[in-house]
Amino acid sequence: MKTMEEKIIPVNKGIPEKLFDEIIKTNLSCRFFIDMGIYVSALDRGYAEIKCRIHEGHINPRGLAHGAVYCAILDTAMGMVIRTVNYNCVTIQLSSDFIRSAKLGEMLTGKAHLDHHGKKIFFAKAQLFNEKGDLLLTSSGSFYNKGPFIEI
Repeated sequence: MKTMEEKIIPVNKGIPEKLFDEIIKTNLSCRFFIDMGIYVSALDRGYAEIKCRIHEGHINPRGLAHGAVYCAILDTAMGMVIRTVNYNCVTIQLSSDFIRSAKLGEMLTGKAHLDHHGKKIFFAKAQLFNEKGDLLLTSSGSFYNKGPFIEI
């Protein structure tokens, strides 16, 4: 969760500055991302990295991060990947394999890349890691093209 003590500064690794700025602005103004504590940390063409610190609102009755949080992080990361090539999208299908659990306070990093796309459908893959670099989740998804994200 973004707090006063912690600020995630996103890094542009190679997309047009106007596109980068608009993606970051959209992320920072989205109520869902704010409530979840999901923030973009790096973007490149066909690549996105997302950070999320596990907070109280993410914890399930067993005291671990809820699996839906993992899926939200990677769905977001894959959606951001599509924005790096300047398209809006909606998720059609998301498939995930759960490997490990995360606990309160852990910083998770989702890394996604654009696999391939046609005119209407995009395909992406992503992985979720904890601070130690342990793999927690792998996901793949298909996304429907909703048109350009911004005018460049």
